[in-house]
Amino acid sequence: MVGIQPGFVIKSLDKNSVTFGSQFDPGLQTYNPGLPSGEGLLNENLRHFDLNAGVLWRSKIRTIFYTAGFSISHITRPPESFYTKDITPHLPLKFTLHGDMQIPLGERYSIDPQYMYSSSSGTREFIGGGIGSFYPQNDILAVHKIYSLLQFRINPPENVDALIIGAGAVYHTFDLCISYDLTVSALRRAPRVQGAFEISLIYNMTRQKTNGENEPCFML
Repeated sequence: MVGIQPGFVIKSLDKNSVTFGSQFDPGLQTYNPGLPSGEGLLNENLRHFDLNAGVLWRSKIRTIFYTAGFSISHITRPPESFYTKDITPHLPLKFTLHGDMQIPLGERYSIDPQYMYSSSSGTREFIGGGIGSFYPQNDILAVHKIYSLLQFRINPPENVDALIIGAGAVYHTFDLCISYDLTVSALRRAPRVQGAFEISLIYNMTRQKTNGENEPCFML
């Protein structure tokens, strides 16, 4: 499967609402908006086209589902600065590689080892871990799956940066997950920087097969 994601970014800046250090009056010891900001090269509007693309492979070998994907972000290298085009930096290319396996454990349980590696302009990140799922046999509640996840994040060549724990459920075509990103690196010493909650809600589209059964449409 091949996917393309076009996008158009519109940003604006009100220079009259921004203060600069050069506008601090040392004589009055206060901010003086009448002093020049020294930022005459700033534009007030930023518009650019962005393009991402990738490929996804998914297959079933015996009872195990395998998935692998590769994507490239910011193919058009759009500018990401309010400075004039002569000096504005451009977003670097971002490469992402990911994969997972769905391993059934009987009829009502499965485990899903996962990984994702991304690299962009000298920065790298690796996320690994897995999901444990339970498939209840209850048609009344229409909950198809209940799962928990445990992952870790590494910023090479540094040590483990964070642990990610969470749980979720699939109800009809909706997938709701609540997770907590626990900082375990040196950043945990910063005040109030211990982690963060994240909530995601996914709607899974379905397509009709010739035999009358529904199958999830796996999107890139």
